[in-house]
Amino acid sequence: MLKDVHSFSLIGRELKISEPTVRNIFNENINAGRKALTTAIYIDEKKFKTEDLKYVCIITVPNRNEILDVVKSRKSAYLNDYFYRLKDTLKEGLFVFYKRYV
Repeated sequence: MLKDVHSFSLIGRELKISEPTVRNIFNENINAGRKALTTAIYIDEKKFKTEDLKYVCIITVPNRNEILDVVKSRKSAYLNDYFYRLKDTLKEGLFVFYKRYV
């Protein structure tokens, strides 16, 4: 059980490195895994700067605020690759909801 929880920004200040550097080190060394997909998913983008990208794509369960996975980028090449790798686990009749940005 975790005794102390620290934010990425606090760790960065203590180690005198940037918050994105702390996040990148964390992501490179921790594999949190992905929860099983449900019959409906919601896709949204959030600003989260990495070395070369500005937004990640967050996949959640509608109406439950439960994060299933975070995809490195919102760009279609990343999303196509992500869903292609999951093709054998996707449920038939999967509903996908997303915000349309105009």
